Formats: sequence, structure tokens, C-alpha cells
Amino acid sequence: MLRLLTRPNLPRRLCLYGSALSLVPILILGITADTVARRAVDRHAERAVRQSLTVERDAISRHIDTIARTVVTLAGHPDLVGAVADPAPRGAGAGAAEAAVGFAPPDAAAPTIRRLRGHMVLEGVIGIDVVAGDGRRLAVGRPPSAVVAERLAALTRPGAPALPVGSVTWVEVTAIAGPGPDEGPVIAAVAPILDADRAAAHGVVGLRIDAGPLRRRLAETALAAGGDILVVGWDGRLVVHPTPDRIGMPPDPIVAGYLGPEPRTGQVVIDGAAMRVVTLPLSRFGGWMVGVVPVAALTAPVAAIRSAALAALVICLVLVGGIAFAVSRDIVRPIQRISTGLRALRQAPAAWPPPLPVVGDDEIAALSHGYNDLCDALIQRQQAVDALRDSEARYSLAMRAANDGLWDWNLETGDLSVSPRWKAMVGHHETAGIGGPEVWLDRVHPEDRHRVLAELHAHLEGETPVFESEHRMRRIDGREIWVFVRGLAVRDDAGRPVRLGGAHCDITARRHIEAQLRHDALHDPLTGLPNRVMMLEKIRDAIARRRRDPHFVFAVLFVDLDGFKSVNDSFGHTSGDAVLIAVAGRLRRQLRDVDALGRLGGDEFAILLNGLREVTAVRQVATRLLAELRLPHALGGTELVITASIGIAFGDLGYDGPEALVRDADIAMYRAKTAGKASFEVFDQRMRQRIMHRVRLEAELRQAISAGDLVLYYQPVVEIATGVIVGVEALVRWQHAERGLLPPGAFISIAEDSGLIGPLEAWVLGEACRQTREWHRLLAGAAPPPMVNVNLSPRRLAQPGLVQEVDRTLAETGLGPSYLGFEITESATVYETRDAVETLDRLKDRGVRLYIDDFGTGYSSLSYLHAFRIDGFKIDRSFVERLRDVGHSPSHSLVRTILLIGQELGATVVAEGIEHPVQLDRLRALGCRYGQGFLFGRPQPAAAITMRLCGPLGDRALADAFGPASAGPG
Repeated sequence: MLRLLTRPNLPRRLCLYGSALSLVPILILGITADTVARRAVDRHAERAVRQSLTVERDAISRHIDTIARTVVTLAGHPDLVGAVADPAPRGAGAGAAEAAVGFAPPDAAAPTIRRLRGHMVLEGVIGIDVVAGDGRRLAVGRPPSAVVAERLAALTRPGAPALPVGSVTWVEVTAIAGPGPDEGPVIAAVAPILDADRAAAHGVVGLRIDAGPLRRRLAETALAAGGDILVVGWDGRLVVHPTPDRIGMPPDPIVAGYLGPEPRTGQVVIDGAAMRVVTLPLSRFGGWMVGVVPVAALTAPVAAIRSAALAALVICLVLVGGIAFAVSRDIVRPIQRISTGLRALRQAPAAWPPPLPVVGDDEIAALSHGYNDLCDALIQRQQAVDALRDSEARYSLAMRAANDGLWDWNLETGDLSVSPRWKAMVGHHETAGIGGPEVWLDRVHPEDRHRVLAELHAHLEGETPVFESEHRMRRIDGREIWVFVRGLAVRDDAGRPVRLGGAHCDITARRHIEAQLRHDALHDPLTGLPNRVMMLEKIRDAIARRRRDPHFVFAVLFVDLDGFKSVNDSFGHTSGDAVLIAVAGRLRRQLRDVDALGRLGGDEFAILLNGLREVTAVRQVATRLLAELRLPHALGGTELVITASIGIAFGDLGYDGPEALVRDADIAMYRAKTAGKASFEVFDQRMRQRIMHRVRLEAELRQAISAGDLVLYYQPVVEIATGVIVGVEALVRWQHAERGLLPPGAFISIAEDSGLIGPLEAWVLGEACRQTREWHRLLAGAAPPPMVNVNLSPRRLAQPGLVQEVDRTLAETGLGPSYLGFEITESATVYETRDAVETLDRLKDRGVRLYIDDFGTGYSSLSYLHAFRIDGFKIDRSFVERLRDVGHSPSHSLVRTILLIGQELGATVVAEGIEHPVQLDRLRALGCRYGQGFLFGRPQPAAAITMRLCGPLGDRALADAFGPASAGPG
């Protein structure tokens, strides 16, 4: 053995040393394992016992809580309170299934008994008792024993302690010797019965619980071999015990010592045997659950563990020798790997061996650590060299690819280093040399240089955290660019700047986009003129200048094209846009550079004339503009003349803002349109008053239509040869509260402009049809029924729903469509559209008559007589008026021509404005069949027309043209 130990074979020596030294730790390990196993089993068993007790404790606690809530609920139930509080005379109630002593009449306790019986389904409940303060008793379930009854009665006697309100008092009754209703332990839960105010107790109610099922259940719960579960009541007596004789007796004193408000665990000796005791309090019940388990039963598994440990010890002793020899070789192998690795370090880095595994903390591990550290240091050094090379390459690539021009300014030496992108930005060649910072600062735009130097100085002095500036720079080729410069100074320990680095970014494209956006926001996209926003700003500047210089004169012209809508409707919006562009060019050519022209929207333009020498110059400019705009436009081979109306407002009227000035110019423009268009008007305060009057009149007209303040007058249309009334024309009047009866000319234009023409003409149509149907009923065949004509405005003709409105009106009034006629002005035919023609065709298809009013005063295009399927036309009064002239006047020939046209077309011709017998005679001589005018009657209310229609024949026929009804215009 000595020779073997001294042999130089290291593995063999280690094997012997390991075999000899391994015995001691194995023995220690076995003893330690036995102790740890015993303690572990003991703790595990104790946890199992506590867990089983906890499960049973929780189940019992839930059941106890249910019993407690039930008895508290019963104690407060109105039926039970009423039954107990009822001061009925004593007597035994007959007919009840359970005992009801002292309740009368006999069935008084029946509802309460039924409710109590419903709670008998609770587990363990064998009976429910109610004891009133005056001795009355009520019980359901198993009858109570004398002991239970006595204890419940004792709680209600005078002088007994008051029971806590809303809580439960537990009364435990032990087993009674001999047979009886309460064999085994009985537990009663008692609660006081209070009145509605919870101020006075009328008695108690108790639930009797049989503890026998609880004992049997706990006996079946397995804790360990020989272990039992006990239940100790609140008074320290056993409620549950494996031995029935012990129920009602105190537990062993050594066990009672572990009863307390907190769970406790301990080991005691009972009847010479070591027992493990675990106690858990029952908080609501006031008692305890106690688990008692023999310690021997808990540590029984330790013997098996000890035998297994001894067997393992023997096996370990056998295996240690072989394992030690095998492990010893692992000590030599790392040394061999270290030697191999050191030789590999002399080769190329690609042939470096992997790091050695480090096991333990011995000398071999230290050698392995040293070898690995050496390899790591060499690898990190090589990686740092490679990373530096890659970083330099990436930086060089980034410098070339970056969009920003990078620069570094050494403030101490004055050297400026820039990237190739910076050179390209200012037009330098990539290889060109760069001097000092003057190559940048000298190229800053002269208007921006002072600001840039101030921003740079502020950053170098520490006033700003970052140097930022947007300015213009001139390239070498002379082109101007916008750049954004951002830089940061590097300071020494004293805070003095020593370096300044940053970047130039070319923002020329962005600045151009911003300029374009600003231009688009302030200019009209079609004409390129300033829009409303920009024009208001220019006018605001003129107003401010006027305040500073009272001698400064300016004016605003509001230009609106006349009838431009017809251009879009006839030629299309593309042609309309071309006209607007042409108009903008013509207006611009007539203005000076100091003037401003803008498009407010649609066909409205605004002109600002600045620095006028005299007021009369504005009129001259307006005259030139009107003349320029009258020049024809060529649209698709057609020459179209577009005129304009201009309103002028001077800036010397104390305006506070541009909106009011434009508003007054608009008012003047509207005045020019109403005066005949193609002209200009200068604003004065009376115009604003007229506009306000018109606005007020529009509101009153709207109210008049809804309030029914309109009336209809009727002017007869007669047959010239006989004087018989063949029809009437319905003419609307407004019975104004202040201005009296207003003719149509005072409010029709307002109705058309405000959109009220639709409701107004709808009312006229309905009222005229109703009145005409009434005349038909009155005449009843005595005379030919008259027809009625209603005027139809061009705007109403263009609105949808007219045909449906006519159908509805005729259906409601019962008037035949052939007795209804619509009169449209000849000028309305200019706006002939597909929708208008379709509307008139649909009216004709229904039998409604169509007439052209004021024939001869409009465009007089004979094509309209075919486009519109008319039934007739009315000769304008201007031609009839001239028939009074002596001799053969041109009007005489025109009237004859119109009559011939009507005869050829088969159309009815009516002469309007007949006011003199001479006119009547000449029309009769020309063959005109029908006439209308003051000679036959002025417009009259419906009642007057009724008198003429239904009066004597001579009155209706107007046999004497010079009678009262034709005495002239009057």
C-alpha cells in the first residue's frame, strides 16, 4: 500500500486518497439525511393534519354562519315579530301540527309555523323554538326536551341578560341519560326578537342542531393512524369526541392548555403515548377544533428512509473507488489542454482553440482561468482593431452618403473640416481644399449675415443651448439655396468653447413648398388672383394707412358679372372658367401696379385702388372697366358679351375693418344691378338704409305668407266683340299692417331673391283654383264658366316639384285643368333648359294652358313658340298704348303682325292695357278677339268679380264700353 501511494501515477494515488476520505462524508451524509427526513416527515404530517382540520373547520364555519344568518333573519321577520308581539290571551292553539302554547286564535301561529318549517331543510337542524317574553312557546320539528325548553325560557325571564342585537348566542346542551328527543349533544343558536324600531325584545328564537352527524363526519376524516378530531365548545366542554361518554366533559388538561384565540401546535403525552396536538379556533361558534395524532404514526416513514440510506451508503462505498479513478484523469486532461492551447496561440488568430472549461477553484482551475483570460484579451484586442477599422469605414461611408453636410470648427486653431456633402452643397469639388470658417460665413446672404452671426455669438457665449439657424447661402455658381444649420459647442473645464460641430441641411425644396402653400392659401386657384382672405388683409392695411395719413385716399370696387349663371348653364362650367380667367386678365390690364385685384368667389371680384389723387378718378376707372368687360368673348365659335355691375365704396367713411368696407361696396353693386346692370354705383348711407329696409320687408313678407296676410285680386279678361268675361288673371296683394295694400311690384322681387317665391306662388295657385271652382258652382251652367290665369316666375319654373304641386292643388279644389292657365314672361324663355321644357310639357299633358306674358318686349325669338307648347300670348301694354296715337303708327303694324302670328299658330292672343275706347275700336278693327285692361275693369277682390259674374247680363256683357266699368284708367 505504501509503494502504491508513493508511485508517481497521479490517478492511482488520487483513487486511494478518495476511497479513504470518502467514508467520513458519506457517514455524515447518512446521519444528516436521517435527521432531515424525520423532520421533513414530521413537518409534512403536521401540515397535513392542519390542512385537514382547516378544511373541516371551514366547512363547519360556513354551516355555523348559515345557521347564524338564518336565526338572525328569523328573529327580524315581520310575521314572527308580529306573532310574538301580539298580546293575545293565553290558550293552546288547536289544530296545529307542532306545539303552539299561548297563541290564539288557534290558527294565529299557523303562518309562522309554516315559515319556520321551511328552514328545517338546513343540515343538522332538528327543531326551531320560539319563546315569547310572556311565556308563549312555539316549536317545529322534533319537540324540545325539558332541558332545552328550560334554557330558552331562562333567556326571556325578567332580569336575564339582554342578548346582543343582530348577533347569535350559542346554548349547548349535552346528552341526556335515557331515551328522549335530545339523545346525543344538541346545540342551540339563539337570537333576540325585536320590534320594528329594534328597541324592545319580545322573546327569542332558537335553532336546535344535532351534533351527532358532525361527530360521525369528523370520525370518518382520516388524519393519520390513531388520530382523532375533537370539537370543544365555547364553555370548555367536549361537543365531539370519539368516545360518546366523554361528550359534555372537559378535555384533558394538557390539551386544554393549547386552547386559545390563535391556532397552536405542540407535542404532549397522553396515557403514556406521545401525541401531536393541533388546535384551530371556531370564531363565530366560540369553540375550537382539536386534532390529536400519535407521533409514532407521523414518524413511521422515517424507518423506511433510514434503511434505504444504509443501503445507499454501502453502494456509495463500492462506487467511490472507481469514480475517484475516473475523476482523477479529469485533473490531468485540463493541463494537457492548456499546453495545447498555448502552442496554438503562436499561430494565426483563426486557429485559436476554444476556451477551456473551468471546474472548481483549485490550481488547475486557476491555470484554466489564466489561459482563458489571455485568450479573451487577445481576442478583444483583435476585435477592437477590427471594429475601429469598420467604424472608420462606416464613418467615411456615412460622411459620403449623408444628406446633411457635416462640419467641425476648431475654435482655437480656426480650422474648419467639412464633409464631401457640405462641399457639394455649396458647389465645391469633393477634393477641393477648404480654408477657415469664412468659406461658410462669407457665403451667407447679406440680408441674413448679421442675424446668423448674432445667433452664433449667442451660442458661443452660452446664451442658447444649441446653435440653430435658417438662412440663405450663395453657391459658387451663384444660385441661392436655403439651409438649416444646427451645431453644438464643446467647452473646456473653464466653460470656454474650444470646438463647434454641426451640420448643414439643404431645405430649399421645403422652403419652396412652404412658399407655394402660403401662395395657395392666399390666392384663387383658377385665376391666380388674391382670394378673399388676402384681399381683406390688403384692405385692412389700406385702412391702417388711412388712419396714419389722412391725405391717403383709396376705394374698393365690388365687381359682379351680370347673368354669368346662364354661361355655365348654356356652355358648361369649363367655358365659364375660361370666361372668368379672361375677365381677370382684362381687369388686371386696366389697373396700376399699386392697385390690387382679387377674386372673392364665383363671379365676384374686388379691386383696391390705392393712392388716388382725386375721387373722380375712381369713376374714370369704373368706366374703363365696364367698357373693357363689354368686349365679346369667343366661346365655341359664338361671341358672348358679358357685362358687369360695379359697386364703389371709399375708404374715408371711418371704417374699422375691411369686412364693412366690402359689405358697403357689395350694397352699391346690388344697387347698380337693380338700376339696370352694366353700370356702377357709389355707396352712400341711404343705400344701406334701403338694404335694411329690404331685409326688414323680407322678414315681414315671410311672416305675412305664414299668417295669411296676402289677398288675391282678379282682373277680368273679356271677349272684345261681346264684352263677356271669359277669364280672370289672379294678382296677389299684400295687406301690410303699416303701409296698407301693397302691389306685387313692391315685394315680388324680394320673394324671388329670398326664395319665398315658391311658398307665395303655391298659396296664389291654391287660392285662385279654389275661388274659380266656387264661381263654377255659383254659375251652375247659367253662363260659360271662366278660367283663371296665374303668373309663374322663371325661378319657380326651374324649381322641382311644380307639377306635383299643380296635381295636388287641382285634386284638392276639384278644378278642371283646362280652366287653369300659367303666364310666363317672354324673358323667362331665355333660360330655356331641359328641365324647364320638360316641366312645361308635363303641365301641357295634364291639360293646363300656357301663355307668354308681355309678348314683344323680350327677345321675341319665334323659336320659343315651338320650344314651349304655348296656348297663347298677351300683347304687351306698351304696344297697345301707342294705338291711341293719331294716324297709322308702327305699333299699329306690330300689333297686326302679332295677331297674324297667333292666327297662324292657332294661339289665343290677348291685348293687355286697354284703357281707352280708341284702343278698343282699333283692336276690334284689327281682329283682336280678347282684351284686358282698366277699360273693362281694374283688379278687384273676389267678391266684386262674383257680383259681375252672377249679376244681370248687361252688367256682365259690358254692352256699353263707356259704362261705369270702362270709364277709363281712373
